Amino acid sequence: MIFSHGGSNALTWIALLGWPFVVFTMFALLGPRRAALWSLVIGSTFLPEGAFLFAGLPEYTKQSATSVSVLLASILLDAGRPLRVRFRWVDLAIVAWCVGRFATSLSNGLGAYDGLSQTFIELVRWGIPYWVGRTYFSDDDGLRELARGIAIGGLLYMPLCLFEVRFSPQLHTKIYGFLTTPFYMVLRYDGYRPMVFMQTSLMVAMWMASATVLCAWLGYSGAVKKLFGLPTKWFVIPLAITTMLCKAFGAITLMLVGISFYFIARRARSALPVAAFALLVGSYPMLRYTGVMSQNGILSAASVAYDAERLDSLGIRLRSEDMFIGHASDRPLLGWGGWGRSNVYVEGVGRAVPDGLWVIALASAGWLALASLMAMFLTPTVQVLRRFRAARWARPDTAPYVAMAVLVLIYWVDCLSNAMVNAVLVAAIAGTNGWFAARQRKPATTPTLPDAPSEGTVQSPETTGPPLSLGRALSSRRRGPPA
Repeated sequence: MIFSHGGSNALTWIALLGWPFVVFTMFALLGPRRAALWSLVIGSTFLPEGAFLFAGLPEYTKQSATSVSVLLASILLDAGRPLRVRFRWVDLAIVAWCVGRFATSLSNGLGAYDGLSQTFIELVRWGIPYWVGRTYFSDDDGLRELARGIAIGGLLYMPLCLFEVRFSPQLHTKIYGFLTTPFYMVLRYDGYRPMVFMQTSLMVAMWMASATVLCAWLGYSGAVKKLFGLPTKWFVIPLAITTMLCKAFGAITLMLVGISFYFIARRARSALPVAAFALLVGSYPMLRYTGVMSQNGILSAASVAYDAERLDSLGIRLRSEDMFIGHASDRPLLGWGGWGRSNVYVEGVGRAVPDGLWVIALASAGWLALASLMAMFLTPTVQVLRRFRAARWARPDTAPYVAMAVLVLIYWVDCLSNAMVNAVLVAAIAGTNGWFAARQRKPATTPTLPDAPSEGTVQSPETTGPPLSLGRALSSRRRGPPA
């Protein structure tokens, strides 16, 4: 066993290697679903960013420690519940994402062993947390609890972020003995960007933005009236301020977009802004690949809101994208595979540095992987637009599920410029996709609206009627009998 990066602080060893025992203890004390939720949230936000190498296995990181531990605990302590998860059509995307790596290796002459190795890596990074999400968060109570848990996770991070905004990123160094990125990267606008226990300050900013969006949807809709004994909506402004202090323009923008979707749905009762936004960000890879959306055009549009420093950073990202797209066009379907084959170096320009998850997927595994990735992220939004009128989105019995679809959508936008995925996000994708897929199999019932919940109570879809039936009853676009 080798500690591959991050140093050899004793607490790092204890935290990563001891985390499975903590997870098993939580399963014994809290119950399976709640234990799975807090194992994912706490593990993703508080474990160190170190990694161990075991012979013949992928790196043992905070993500693999978290997701693998939850899966094993659920199999052993929850009567093998993950083994009873029903395969749905939405799960085809994750299968293609993982198994497609085997085809990529074979097409590049890297052999079956390499293909199995790459598939196993993706199963650990994506497949297992996805499986956990489908196991515990694909029903009404599970998806609502996940949304609430992410909001609470942001509240737990809020004081830590404020501490590092004031005193600089020190917590990971003080506790685990090393800093995850060069210090100059946390400097912004004569101040600091918090990193807490994540790999980059951008990950922290996106985590806080996600918590703020969910807190706003849950609080203002009345879906979750109180957190820690206080009205949920009281926490929205402190979370939003903390997100802004993270000084990440992209995360701040996505936070504002996610919250604005709620008020547009509530006031204007229009789904058009969400549909237009989803269409734009969903078509971005194809527009960039075909050259319809050029580097100069994007920079020109961004100059309205970006300063010179941010425009320069964006220009570097877009130039690297162009180089990767040109390289990927030589093997468009299955990509170049691993071992640095997807890297690009252009004489006189230099080495391209990939940032966006979408372009990394395109270059390394081709359009098969990219299409699978897009399907996972965009299907929840398509299902929301297809099944619920916008007037329904802000109701307490529906808002948690629409909010999770919005969260997955804005995370896709973040994946256009970054490649920061954690186990909670993958579980959220799985839970949201699984929830909508399960609703399709339920028969329609009498199309009557539920009574409004009384003060201090929150009605779940289980007591107010199946969300699918309400969506079909309220949507004039739905045709034909249920599947």
